[in-house]
Amino acid sequence: MENRTVALLIALFLAVLFLSTVGSYMTGYSTLNLNDLTLKHYPYPFLKNSNYNSMYIVIPDESTLSEEKIAGTIAKGLQLTRPLPPKIIRVSQLPAQNYNLILVGDACTNPLIKLKSENGCTFDLKPGQGLLSLFTNSKTSTLVVSGYDLESIQKAANVLANHKLYPLKGREIIVSGNINNHYSYSLIYNN
Repeated sequence: MENRTVALLIALFLAVLFLSTVGSYMTGYSTLNLNDLTLKHYPYPFLKNSNYNSMYIVIPDESTLSEEKIAGTIAKGLQLTRPLPPKIIRVSQLPAQNYNLILVGDACTNPLIKLKSENGCTFDLKPGQGLLSLFTNSKTSTLVVSGYDLESIQKAANVLANHKLYPLKGREIIVSGNINNHYSYSLIYNN
């Protein structure tokens, strides 16, 4: 009887130890504070427990075909093994509740991006530069995928879609390089 009690206590101790360390990360109930969140954690918080975490990919109301293609690139990168990609919506279709958002476009075409930009339409980027910028508040996160032009926005989206190939870190990344060669991309970390 004593051996059984000791074995039960050891098993209980190991279970608590697992859940308090590694288990919280694996089960999605991690104690990661959103203020500590960086692009290193991507695709979290947009994916949690291999499911979409109250998220939308948001394109401008009057989006171009290129912006829709860019949103599709990001969606396919998040889809992984899920049967359906995440929902892509227009700004006017966004529900009123709090959601994790991936915003596509620039400050002149997407009014939600304009709320995050203090430097005009292009975030003071140079020609050929794309931008990934992560903003958090107490409950949600917003990732801005923007750039100097549509080709530059596509570069930033390519980095997100292939996030395992790139060392993402910080809260803001500027992407440059040849759009036809993903291996030529250069990442500049601002935060």
